[in-house]
This record gives sequence, structure tokens and C-alpha cells, in this order.
Amino acid sequence: MYDVAVIGAGPIGSYTAYQLADKGFDVLLLEEHKAVGVNVVCTGMIGKEAFERFNIPSDSILTKIKTLVFVSPSGIRLEYIHPNDLAYIVDRKRFDLGVFQLAKYKGVEVKLGERVQEIREDGCPTHSVILETDRNRYKARTAVIATGVDYSLQHSVGMGVIKDFLLGAQTIMPVSTSDSTVEIHTGQKIAPGSFAWVVPIANGEARIGLLTENNPKYWLKQFIENRLGHKISDTGGIREKPIAFGAIEKSVNSRVLAVGEAAGQIKTTTGGGIFYGLLCSEIAADVLIKALRGNIDYLMQYEQKWRGLLEEEIFMGRYVRKIAKRVNDETLDRMFSKIKRSRFLAKKIVQRINFEYHGALLSFGLRVFRPLIK
Repeated sequence: MYDVAVIGAGPIGSYTAYQLADKGFDVLLLEEHKAVGVNVVCTGMIGKEAFERFNIPSDSILTKIKTLVFVSPSGIRLEYIHPNDLAYIVDRKRFDLGVFQLAKYKGVEVKLGERVQEIREDGCPTHSVILETDRNRYKARTAVIATGVDYSLQHSVGMGVIKDFLLGAQTIMPVSTSDSTVEIHTGQKIAPGSFAWVVPIANGEARIGLLTENNPKYWLKQFIENRLGHKISDTGGIREKPIAFGAIEKSVNSRVLAVGEAAGQIKTTTGGGIFYGLLCSEIAADVLIKALRGNIDYLMQYEQKWRGLLEEEIFMGRYVRKIAKRVNDETLDRMFSKIKRSRFLAKKIVQRINFEYHGALLSFGLRVFRPLIK
């Protein structure tokens, strides 16, 4: 009998397991793959605040980002230079392994290559959770689902599923760009309703990718050929990933909770999930500790706590993306030109830039550009 069984050894699952083991609980960490940190599709861009706030490995950092360049459909460029390091680009395999090793160091019991196929509650007298894998059966007082974009377990315990997704596509290729600069390209002919990115990873290479609602490989190929001047004859090097677009209906029941992308705790603006996932991992661990040491019903506080912190941000991102789908390229260029011409407007925008929280900037942008948005 474990105190907590965590399903999924990505950075959010591992970090949750680490925190609980650090407080003296018996924790089991189950991972369906035989290795950690493999086949991850991610820009690897993590804000500086995450490294300052959470105990996560900094030896995974490849390069430091100070400058963001936003490019309009016609090529108008807006540059934001942060006074210090704004974010870091990490090696996701090394990053994931680093968080995983934190958990192991604290005594978390790990089972790799075991996929959890069923979760069910065991009633009196044990009041526990039974986890059936493809190889074994485990029992724990509580369970945490941290399975990323797989929602089968959440559905089976009555949490529902994520209904909407964005599709990301990314590849790695040589690009002539500064190691400290990330480029964001906009336009309906670039990534309809969304954006593309060029993220440096050192040695003259960059992660090139985009988000969209459909055909991400097609749009990425077009972006690379038309905007970056590279010909792609084989799209086999382009990898895709669905990204949760909105929170799950319910993220906790009497003994099971979901955290990270498994709960839809994702920035609906950019699709980034590391910071929000770690933030909610802290909330989950705090709630679990109090529930396990006292009244198990305290577990139900998890929903209120994380939604109170992030639900407005998630809603605002969804709302702005809905508007962005109907903003044509000519209007986008007019927006960029308006910012370029007005130092006052640019200053107001800069004052609202926050790498992790985008609601204030989005609300301001909607007010300023409402006359241009039909």
C-alpha cells in the first residue's frame, strides 16, 4: 500500500512525486515507456521564473533568451529586449531526466515500461485506489494522473476529457539567427489563427515550429520554404503533437486528481505547459499532504485552488484565439504599424509583458485594437 501512486514520469508527474516523497510519503511512480524524456515534442522554452521558483535542473539549459522579435505577415518587425534573461531553452530529455532523478533521489519507487490500464476505488475497509497495469496490480491511498494528452484514465474515473486541441508541428534545422533571440511569425498564410516560431538551441540550429488547428505539417513546410528560404523534400523530420486547448471538466474526485496537461493546465495563448504544470503540481502536492495527514476530503480543494489561479488566463487565451481566427493579414499589419509608430503605445505594451501570465496584455490589446477587429 503506497500513500500516492503517480501515473506518468514526465516533468510534472516526477515533480509531484518528488515533493511528496520529500515530505516522507511512500510514493510510486509509474511510466508506460521504458525510458524517460524520449520522443518529446516541445520548444523547450521555459521562463526564468520557473527556475527561480521551482527546484528544477538548470544543467539542461542550452541557451539564454533576452530578445523576442514579432514579425507581421508583410515582414514588419517589433523587437522586445528584456533587461535580463527572459527565458531559457532547455534540452528536454536532460530536463525530464533531471526532474525524474530528483524523485528517485528522494526515494520514489519507480516502475518503467508499465502502462496503467485501469483505476478504480477499493471501498471498505481499506479506502484505497487500485491501479491495474499491463503487468501488475498496485494499491495506493491516492493517485495522481500526469499522463499528458492521454485522457483515457480521466474519462474512466468520471473527470471527462479535453474536448478541444491545437496541433503543433516542429523540426530542427540550421538557421542563421542570434542564440539569444526568439522569432514569432504571424499571419493567416503562416499559421492560421496562430503563430510560428524560430527558437535557437545552439551550434547554429533552431527549433522551427508552429501551432494551428489543422494540417500543421503542411503549414510548417510552407513557412520554412517561403519565410526561411529552405526547401523540404521530406517531411519525415517534422514531428506533430496535439496540445490541450482548455481545462478538463473535472480534475479531482474522492481519491484521484489530474495535473499538468492531463488536466488541461496549459497556456491557451502559446501552448506552453511546463510552468502551469509545475505550479499546479505544487498545489496538488500541498493538497495531497494535508489530505493524507488529516481528512481525505480536503483533496477536493484542489479544483478550487488551481482554477482560482489559472482559469481566467486559460479563458482569455481561448477568447483571443477565437478573435484571431478572423483577423486577416492586412489588419495584422496595421496593428504592427500602429505599435511601430507610437512609442507611447509600445511602452504601455512593454509594461504588461509577462512571460508566464498573458491576460493583462491580451486585455489591453483588445481595448486598443478593437476598432481594427471586425
